[in-house]
Amino acid sequence: MNIINELYNKIVNLNKEYENIVELDKLYMEVFLKENQNILNSNDDNTDFINDTINNEIYEERTILKDRKCIKLYRKLAKILHPDKNEKHKDLFIKMNKAYNNNEYIILFMYGYEFNVINTLNEEEIITINKEIEKKQKLIEDIVNKIHWKWANCNNNIEKELLKTHIINNLNH
Repeated sequence: MNIINELYNKIVNLNKEYENIVELDKLYMEVFLKENQNILNSNDDNTDFINDTINNEIYEERTILKDRKCIKLYRKLAKILHPDKNEKHKDLFIKMNKAYNNNEYIILFMYGYEFNVINTLNEEEIITINKEIEKKQKLIEDIVNKIHWKWANCNNNIEKELLKTHIINNLNH
């Protein structure tokens, strides 16, 4: 198996894991907020802090400067996937656009591989892809280490009470 195939397979698996983690994250956050509504509502500043944090993360993600490699790969893919040229790839074009707007080179690489746009990779591109894979792995790790994940994965009520005490102590300081 060559390096392009290895990277592609790694990215596909990582992307599936990330999509699953994001879905679980939404569910876990809903459960956490519902079960801890009384704690969080007791201090509106905390709710504002949570909302501001989420909004800042979204804003930071949208203000990323486009990488030249992303632009080049996006243009190649757009020629193939644009709905004006191929209506059946409309949903894929939307996903590709999202990846481009978020500067997700590894997702564009994945689509490029699938549509035979990528034939070779130079050393710089391999390094970039590996760094992006590491960033995505770190992002997954950061998500699963959040308090609402710990809450959702508690084994019993004692653990939840300890977490609740921890939350209250941190919100009051």
